[in-house]
Amino acid sequence: MPAGRGKRCEQCESKERFARNASQLAELITGARARLAFGQYTDWLSGEAALKATVRRLPEHVQFFEALDKAGDEPWTGEFLLRHFGTAQLRRFELPVRWLEQQRGVVFSAESKQTEAETRRAAVAVDGVPEGTLARTLIDEFSSALGRRVASGDLSPRSMRMALRPAIGLLANEDPTGGRVPGQKALDRYLQNVPGQRAAISTFLGFLKADRGVELKLSAKPAPGAATVRKQLEKQIVALVTKPGEATRLTERWLPLGLRYFHHLSAAQAKSICGAAEVRYDQDGVHLLFEGQTYWLPARPTIHGGLVGRVGT
Repeated sequence: MPAGRGKRCEQCESKERFARNASQLAELITGARARLAFGQYTDWLSGEAALKATVRRLPEHVQFFEALDKAGDEPWTGEFLLRHFGTAQLRRFELPVRWLEQQRGVVFSAESKQTEAETRRAAVAVDGVPEGTLARTLIDEFSSALGRRVASGDLSPRSMRMALRPAIGLLANEDPTGGRVPGQKALDRYLQNVPGQRAAISTFLGFLKADRGVELKLSAKPAPGAATVRKQLEKQIVALVTKPGEATRLTERWLPLGLRYFHHLSAAQAKSICGAAEVRYDQDGVHLLFEGQTYWLPARPTIHGGLVGRVGT
């Protein structure tokens, strides 16, 4: 036993100091339920942690129970804690949370954690819009409308966040300072830059029409370019060649694909020709005679080095 401690060991002194600090800090909690919980927590903590280090952290821990006291009379469930603290704050209060899990049976489900994460991300996105602007007013109102749908079970928190994202983007595209309601040109420009947001932005467009009387229309979805179409046809032809099938079925599928690939026809045009053309086969390939014009194709598609080749039978 070190000199100067009398008959008390270091562990006894740490326990005494811990109990004294815990008792003093408990007086900061006004509510009986939270104060009792803090006392139970410190009793549990005295047997779970290194007291010398924990004494210094008790003032931080009591903040958790003070926050619980101010949060209302709801049961302390996982959903309640996530809603009031969020995952980041709960990680900060690791020991009190562990006590709730072990001694109070609190469970944090994967679903509730995901819901909280989506809700927090949505809130961060909204906070990124400058306060005091027209854009912020619109986003706050839109967010509140989405929140009511989430509360009623009509919308998931993830869908809420996904709807907010293009709304914020559109407002910034119209006016980075947030001073104007978005117009048709801004919508067209925004979707030209991020075409993948067409479906997600429709919710905000419905809100603008209902809440502000502003009607914006989604322009027709642009058709894929010629290069894109050609690549898609090449993939279909490759699949046709590499997947064995009946000879009759192969011919039925090859002719419309070949017309589109080699003669740059639309799907409707190719279908019309295949349905009405006179078809002749010879050693050079296939000849489709339609309305005075002849369309030639290889008798069968072949592939050389990943490319569709023109060869005969």
